[in-house]
This record gives sequence, structure tokens and C-alpha cells, in this order.
Amino acid sequence: MTLTIAVKDFVRSREESLGSVVRAGKARYSIPLNQRPWSWTKPRLNEYWEDLQATAKKYYDPSSQPQPWRIRDSYIGNPHFVGAFVFVTEGTDYSVVDGQQRLMATTMVVAALRDVACELMNTTANPQLRSHLYSLVGQMNGWIEADGDPGEVRSRLLVDGEYRPLHEALIVKPRNQSDREGFVKALNLDLEELPHHKKLISDFSHVRSITSEYLDTLTEPDRFSAMVAFVNVLSDGFICISNTVEEESMAFEIFKCLNAKGMPLTEV
Repeated sequence: MTLTIAVKDFVRSREESLGSVVRAGKARYSIPLNQRPWSWTKPRLNEYWEDLQATAKKYYDPSSQPQPWRIRDSYIGNPHFVGAFVFVTEGTDYSVVDGQQRLMATTMVVAALRDVACELMNTTANPQLRSHLYSLVGQMNGWIEADGDPGEVRSRLLVDGEYRPLHEALIVKPRNQSDREGFVKALNLDLEELPHHKKLISDFSHVRSITSEYLDTLTEPDRFSAMVAFVNVLSDGFICISNTVEEESMAFEIFKCLNAKGMPLTEV
């Protein structure tokens, strides 16, 4: 007899853009209860933001005239590889076995950019710019919210039950810092007793700070153009390998192999 094993029945691996993985219609990504809590450090978040800026400048020219941040005629570098993800299919949704830290960091960056876009949309006197910003915010929403019924807010990333209310109050629902503070305050959290919650709030505040510090130095049109560049590059210029399996046991086999070089598990 000939041994016949259909690999595609066990694992499907694809080279994809980060946007094609995350912004997949109604698909949602759940973090299993046995996963570690949010653990990236502020220096690691700085690195992620710097990677986004550096990659954007490979494809867009921030110094182009008369309009900065125009797409380059010739690209000057390669896409940014963000690593491999491992997912277990759950109907139209996915359980994240490897990649939750990167997914959380990505939604944090997009939420911070969305804050800047919403603030500019509410303050600009330029109606054409306001219209363009409205479309950009809708594009950003696709990273943070999955498709649903009109008026329904469906978080793209489903963190475990302990963190979910804070994640939604901090990242998913608000469009500005004032609303965010109100949503978080309504949770009535004792942050001194919840160090992981406190860390998430602190780290997202840091992400908002580093993104706004960069963008606030730009004129209104340039700020818009830079955000378009960042969102487009995050979508198409950040690439990954997506591994999707049906059986959780196979997912953990892949996870063990991907982490066999001794890299700290908290980095993924």
C-alpha cells in the first residue's frame, strides 16, 4: 500500500498581507482563555511604530512636492515581514494560537490613528478633507470591527472574558480620548488590583502619544496623507505567513516548531 496524506487536510499555509488576514469581512479572532495576557513593552511598541514609519517611507515619499506622501515611482525597499500566525478555524471565525500580541498591537496602532483622524475630521474647516477623512475612518474601522448589522459593534479581536470589557472601552468603541475616559470610568475598575488592565491602559496611552506626537507636527493635508500611507502600508506592506488548521492539536504542533529557536513566547 502507498501512504497517502493530504497535507491540505491538516494545515493551509499562505503568504499574505496583514490586511488580508485581519480585515476579512465578518471574521473575528478570539484569544483562548489559556493565552498569556497582553505583555508587549513600550520599547517593543516603539519598534512596531518605527517599523511602520520606515516601511511607509519605502513606498511613499514624505518629502514629495507639491504634495507630500505621494506614492514613489520606484519603491526603495521590501515589505516588512511580521512573522507567522497560527489559527484554528471556528466556523467563519478563528482562534488565535500564535500571534495575539501582534494582533493586539496592530489594533492599538490603528485605533490611535483613528483618534487622530476623527479629531481632524471634527476640527478641519475643509469640507473636502472632512469627506476624505470620513472614508479613511471607515477603512480603519475594518481593522478594529468586524462586519455586522447596521449599528452593531463587533470587535474584530475577541480577547478573553476578563479583558474584553476594557478592550472594547479602550480600543473598539471610542473615537476620541474624552469618550474613552468615559467608557473606561464606567467599568469602575480598581486598577491597583488589576495590574494587567492597568498595563493595557498605560500602553495604549503610550501608543496614542507616539502617533499623535509625529502626526501633530504636520499640516492638516499632510497629516491626512501620512495616515493614508500608514494604513495602506499596514494593510499591504506588512506581510506574514498565515497557518490555518482545523484541529487544535495540529495548531500547537506548528506553534512549537515556530518557537523552537528559543524566542521568548511573550514576543508573539
